Amino acid sequence: MVNEPNKSSKSCFIAMPISDPLGYDSGHFRRVYEHLIRPACTKARVTPLRADDVKAANYIVLDILQRIINADLVVCDLSGRNPNVMYEVGVRQAFNLPIVFIKDQRTERVFDIQGFRTVDYDESLRIDCVNRDIETLRAAIEATMQPDHNDVNSLVKLLGISKAELPKNKEVSADTALILASIRDISERLAGIEQIQYNKLISTTESNNINNRKISSFLLIGGDSVSYGDGIYDKSGGTWLGDFNSIDSMGVIIKDKNGKVLIIPPEDPSYKTLSAVPF
Repeated sequence: MVNEPNKSSKSCFIAMPISDPLGYDSGHFRRVYEHLIRPACTKARVTPLRADDVKAANYIVLDILQRIINADLVVCDLSGRNPNVMYEVGVRQAFNLPIVFIKDQRTERVFDIQGFRTVDYDESLRIDCVNRDIETLRAAIEATMQPDHNDVNSLVKLLGISKAELPKNKEVSADTALILASIRDISERLAGIEQIQYNKLISTTESNNINNRKISSFLLIGGDSVSYGDGIYDKSGGTWLGDFNSIDSMGVIIKDKNGKVLIIPPEDPSYKTLSAVPF
């Protein structure tokens, strides 16, 4: 049985390709995350967060960079040599912070960081291979999380260069705070509208393609695909909320075990943590 991370678990930012690079099947790296990286993080009792999870929660780019810097650990998938991933690695290494590097077997080692240990995994994600790779990644995460002042996390330390430092006190003016709050609010509203339009498109497409029989398959804001009757969880605490009914302009509609209807609107903070799995 996989142990679920508790609220006191360490944070782990996942730097990996989000879209599908040339030569990879659609949704490949989402499957790598769901079936390899997230289970390994759960076993190692660290809480994973992908870049698109941050974007889905309507954070701006600055927040993504802050999470790269502030996370207790970063797991970096070098597969496909994605330039965004390389940039995130550069930011993390500038602060000489711990990283676990992984890559699929088809990707050649990256020259500039080939001196660091890299966990190779089988991109087929076959059950026998992925179970082995989960254990290997779990061990690498746990070893990296062990404090050791002699650890070399980047070339910064090898070159004797002072690592980057964030200013200890950075005050934001009231005007700037108001602008940022407005940007967040607009982003949340746009994300909600986009999600509703996407779900309408999916519903209409399925209705037209399968004997005009509407199938309620929708996408939660966190990226999970759900259908009528699927369990819905609050992944921030692993709590089961009820069974999925539908999504409309009012929000996500759920029925609990007593048949009571629960509507979670987009402005509700828990709307962003809804998931098809409890972690």
